[in-house]
Amino acid sequence: MDTQPTVSLLRPAAAGAPPAPGVPPDCLTDLALDHVFTVVTAGRAEYHLEDYLWAPLTDPAEVVHRQEAMRDVERPEVSGPVRDFADGMRVVRTARSRSAGYRHPVQRRTTLLEAAEAYILVVRQFSERLTSAAPASEGLRGLAAHLQGLVGSAAFATLADDAARTRAALDGVTYRLQVSNDRVRVSKATGYEHDYAAEIAAVFERFRHGSTRTHVTRAPEQAEMNHVEEGIAERVETLCPGPFALLADFATTHSDFMDPGVRTADRELQFLLAAIEFARRLEASGLPTCWPEVAADGYELVDAYDPALVVGRPGETVVRNDLELHGEERVALVTGPNQGGKTTFARMVGSTAYLTSLGFRAPARRARLPLADRVLTHFGRAERLADLRGALEDDLVRLREILGAATPRSLVVLNEVFTSTSVADAVQLSRWALDRLLASGCTCVWVTFLTELAATPGVVSHVSQVNPDDPTIRTFRVVRQPAGGPTWAETLAIAQGLDHDSLKRRLAR
Repeated sequence: MDTQPTVSLLRPAAAGAPPAPGVPPDCLTDLALDHVFTVVTAGRAEYHLEDYLWAPLTDPAEVVHRQEAMRDVERPEVSGPVRDFADGMRVVRTARSRSAGYRHPVQRRTTLLEAAEAYILVVRQFSERLTSAAPASEGLRGLAAHLQGLVGSAAFATLADDAARTRAALDGVTYRLQVSNDRVRVSKATGYEHDYAAEIAAVFERFRHGSTRTHVTRAPEQAEMNHVEEGIAERVETLCPGPFALLADFATTHSDFMDPGVRTADRELQFLLAAIEFARRLEASGLPTCWPEVAADGYELVDAYDPALVVGRPGETVVRNDLELHGEERVALVTGPNQGGKTTFARMVGSTAYLTSLGFRAPARRARLPLADRVLTHFGRAERLADLRGALEDDLVRLREILGAATPRSLVVLNEVFTSTSVADAVQLSRWALDRLLASGCTCVWVTFLTELAATPGVVSHVSQVNPDDPTIRTFRVVRQPAGGPTWAETLAIAQGLDHDSLKRRLAR
């Protein structure tokens, strides 16, 4: 059993081998996607989906391939067989894991046989049902073809035949068990033993009146055999060596019965299911999602939002925003009052770009954007004594790393850089950084209090809004418009009668 499917569910065949498991990109913490992915992977720790979540795609064809597979799995005629397969494979893996942990060879081998029997049934049923569902995506069609080839292979037939022959032999084992005080005696069955089960059923049959409600409950997970059970098993094996020899031979021959292609498909399907379930979680909160369109350039987000808000504040109203960048527009400069939604706006853009690179549905009503080769972020961090670096030095070091890594396909998200220095120095340093960002050709979302940067060619000003009837109330809407107007501090001063003109009038009285 050493075959692999010719087509992966997550990457087309032309993409080559998948990337090796890596480390989480630095941007995940800044964008709060680490919290989002905790929700995405909840209940699926055994699949290590972080290997996929930490490896964004860089080829638009791979994104389309993954999106088509997700669309397929969303169809009821496909999702039903997929979920049943996932449930069945979980049973198989649980039994295999228990088998490996058991001390006694009889229990270990018997549990392995049970796992193999469940595997055979699950694979056969899934192959038949997936083929009948007529999947449309390249990935699911490739998986269906792989399963058909596997089920029809000589290796699978041998596994099934060996399992059936071993099970039939074990089912034919009979023995007599006598318990007297603290002694247990095991001997050969004579064939004349009384069937007490049939006798009990016959006695209670007279009390049956019509249909009855079942009281069958799920048996607890099989525990390790105790010393009495082990002794019984060993004596039965001595009395009936043939079936147990078959069992031992089966365990040796089929110790690794699971096809690598099935194992890979099981894990990849869990990734697709996790992504679909997360999108439905967003939609259940009354928010739109869409399949993002990968474009050559430009950004168009309509009714977009930060998914971390849905995860972190369930039930609260989430404000949606738009973003458009076209042609030579490279930098969205976001200014406005403190805690007015600027950082959330920046995270919204970064999260949408990263989720798009994973093949997820986008947290927006419409999303059209390039596929970023990387999302680079710089958000404020608390100073750490071990670094021996001040806030300004840390800003410069991190920004240098970003500028060195940025390409024309990168998305850079900056949040309040150079806030630890004077305004004059912050303007000078920001203009230096802005010139280099524009020269790199990357796209940037920059949250800042420096409205002076908005006049730079290639920069588009966005301003977080306040209620026109009461400027002290923030709406958390971010609108494309020229920077300027009173600052948040000036707005508060005017509202409280503490602005220059109001104070001058008071002092003149």
